[in-house]
Amino acid sequence: MLFDRFPDLKTAYELKEKYIFFNRNTSLKEAEKGLADLILEFGDSGIEEYHEFYNLLINWNKEVINSFTIINSRRINNSFIESRNNQIERLIYNAYGYTNSKRAKNRIMYCLNKKDSYNIKKSVICDWTVQNRLFYHNITLYFKAHPHNYLKLSTQFVKAYPQIV
Repeated sequence: MLFDRFPDLKTAYELKEKYIFFNRNTSLKEAEKGLADLILEFGDSGIEEYHEFYNLLINWNKEVINSFTIINSRRINNSFIESRNNQIERLIYNAYGYTNSKRAKNRIMYCLNKKDSYNIKKSVICDWTVQNRLFYHNITLYFKAHPHNYLKLSTQFVKAYPQIV
């Protein structure tokens, strides 16, 4: 009854359901053709509210197709990194006012790697495992993506770790 009175609403609903079905049931082999068909349907729908989504599908076409890659029986996505970035952002916000940059860095390292163990030596804070190097790389990427957060840390941190800059 509602769709009879508002045909654009019916079209919008059907397109949304097609995209959800595509996203749940398509394999990497079928993704390129299926996405191209969806892009055409969204573009031809004439629904103004879908124009931004249509542009998103065109601009991120390669990335959407790559998201259908399966590794260890799971589709790949960036949710883990986004979660880590959010955790780092909250820790930095809460750490505002740290005067000791090593303590701020160690706090971030500890909070995000609680299951790791560290060997304390005279001149080295900890042995860097491969995972810690990857984590340090994630911190570097975070600061490159969010340069305004440099201001939240003391200048000592930036001087102590110039490779972040």
